[in-house]
Amino acid sequence: RLVRRFEETNPTGLPVTIRPGGLYVIAGGAGGIGLAVGREWAKAGARVVLLGRRPAPRDSVTGLTYRQADVTDPAAVRA
Repeated sequence: RLVRRFEETNPTGLPVTIRPGGLYVIAGGAGGIGLAVGREWAKAGARVVLLGRRPAPRDSVTGLTYRQADVTDPAAVRA
């Protein structure tokens, strides 16, 4: 039987701090995890750019920007 569980981890042991006003880019942003993380960071005051191959999610969050791009295509990322 497979049981999924999630554990918070910090392999470096250093504190993770999201700087208000800091700029963060998340690849895979239209998926569930990327979008959820981006929303939380935006709520913490960060400016977040989500990159994903899918069309933009319907709802928007202040501080959250979505750009449709395939990160495996250098030309798409440069645009």
